[in-house]
Amino acid sequence: MIEAKEPIYADSTGESIDMKLNHPEYGWIDFTASKHDSEEHGRAIYAAALAGEYGEIAPYIAPPPPPLQYKTVFSVLEFRARFTQNEQLAIKTATYTDPAVGLVYDDFLAAQFVDLADARVEAGIDLYISKGLLEPDRKAELLASEEI
Repeated sequence: MIEAKEPIYADSTGESIDMKLNHPEYGWIDFTASKHDSEEHGRAIYAAALAGEYGEIAPYIAPPPPPLQYKTVFSVLEFRARFTQNEQLAIKTATYTDPAVGLVYDDFLAAQFVDLADARVEAGIDLYISKGLLEPDRKAELLASEEI
């Protein structure tokens, strides 16, 4: 006689049951019995579990969805794409007459990537706003992370 306990449906189909099984050599182990198990003993344990020999089978509980992840590091091209074409043209034009704008612009282009958490990124956007190249409400949009 096989000793098993704590049966719970392994998925929403009901064709597999997880349980603790008392193995003669290893003691209590996790075991999944399946209606379509390739081994006869697996199918027999599944049938015994369905018959209630190991107690009531607990319902399947779906795992929680993975936590949301957010992207905060962008390629330079991805970061530039956050700006409208008019904003890009205004900034590029300003680089010819305003050295401070030119330095920020050059820094963005020279970067291997743009990390929104880097204080220099926010400072650069603040400079663009102070020079009238961006509307103040654009700052939050440009510094917003993206859901992955």
